[in-house]
Amino acid sequence: MNSVKVIRERSELEAFAPHWNELLERSAQNNVFLTWEWVSDWLDVYLEDGGILTLIVFDKDEPVAIAPLHVQIERPARGVSVRVLRFVGSGEVCADHVDMILGGESAESAAKAIWDELFGPLRGEWDVFEYYDAPSDSPAREAFRELARRDRRCIKMELLDDSVCPYLTLPASWSEFLSQCSGTRRYTINYSMNKLAEQGHLEKHLCENPEELEGQMETFISLHQESWVERGKPGSFSSERFKRFHLRVARDFLEKGILFLCSFSLDGAPIASFYGFQYGGKIYYYLLGARVNPVKRVKTGTAVLGQCIEEAIARGCREFDFLRGAEEYKYRWTSTERRNPRIRFYNRTGNAFIFLVLGASYRWAKRVLKTVLGKHAKVLKPLIGR
Repeated sequence: MNSVKVIRERSELEAFAPHWNELLERSAQNNVFLTWEWVSDWLDVYLEDGGILTLIVFDKDEPVAIAPLHVQIERPARGVSVRVLRFVGSGEVCADHVDMILGGESAESAAKAIWDELFGPLRGEWDVFEYYDAPSDSPAREAFRELARRDRRCIKMELLDDSVCPYLTLPASWSEFLSQCSGTRRYTINYSMNKLAEQGHLEKHLCENPEELEGQMETFISLHQESWVERGKPGSFSSERFKRFHLRVARDFLEKGILFLCSFSLDGAPIASFYGFQYGGKIYYYLLGARVNPVKRVKTGTAVLGQCIEEAIARGCREFDFLRGAEEYKYRWTSTERRNPRIRFYNRTGNAFIFLVLGASYRWAKRVLKTVLGKHAKVLKPLIGR
């Protein structure tokens, strides 16, 4: 028989930390964005109003599931406050594949225990559950969808869009990888790498020493921001909290052997830096910083990604996950992708109903405006939204 422990305080969650990664590694949801290091650093930097509402399911005395949740207050209209249930570690940091952590054969019963707790004893503490960016094969989310269809305590289950995550299955060797590429792609990769090397001494450096981490991260952040400013955009690290969070995560991941921070220099001058993670036999590509056109007619990003994929193969990794975003350059490397659905579950509360009505009204207004405006809709897009 399952029992559920509700955790609302950081100190209580900290006490469970020694069991967190152990349970994660036994689960089908095992990925870098659910590790204790990512979660705890996020709590330190991002937890604001509302608070922790994490559930741990036990079978007798053994933990078999974690629902890493928190409540955040949203104000969609004047005088309306909605308590939104979200996954810890998500939001601005754009974590992918976040989910409930379910261990072994107890997945279905554990998911039901979490559902019954949320829509039972905890029903007065939240309004809307944003079940975003979990993998398409998530057993917990599928169990929740089935329960929502027959449980009247959930007034609506709303299917939204998907987030797209391209990924590349890695072969056993770099030569095998190149042989799988088209002739044009193979030429572009080799040309970019060789042309850079011709300009001077091209050096690749993987950060493995804690003493050099701060300098390497600052170089990466500077290159990333430079490339975005060139395009007239602020860049991810314009947010001080985002920067603070990743400096903490990089430190903790380096200690655990998870950080994959790879920098490239030409005659000693930094030209690019790849920031990602190695976990569970995969490389997670998080962000890239590259100097704009350090060498004419050379695709620096292609050369850097090629070097990092080659390194991933040499380390025995089986997958290179490009993470969220359907950018064209990712599909030059792969045609395979995952789709992480975004779903909302509405609790039977007054504020949940108001939030539902406001959302429906907003979408209706957008459709009407686009229909009425016709060809002028594109000009007025900033005013009416996407």
